[in-house]
Amino acid sequence: MEKSNLFLFYRIFQAIYYRLQLDKTCRKLRDRYRFKYDINAILSDIVYARILEPASKRSAFKAVSHFLEPPSYELHDVYRALDIFGKECDFIQAEL
Repeated sequence: MEKSNLFLFYRIFQAIYYRLQLDKTCRKLRDRYRFKYDINAILSDIVYARILEPASKRSAFKAVSHFLEPPSYELHDVYRALDIFGKECDFIQAEL
């Protein structure tokens, strides 16, 4: 996908992400678990990467740096966050 198209789709998905207030849901999870990493950045990056370039979680982590900027977290943080997303699935869905 062309870089300009990629950026356009990224902005559209970003608007939807914030319209769903997933950032606020992540803030609540952050306050509950006191993460040392940015769980909102992880969730948003995973969502964008999986929509724009469906691949494994590891590949999604690598693809994120091509969208705008390198991630501010490590791959092991992604796996930790995924455990929390799984554990808090009902809460996340209720927030939507």
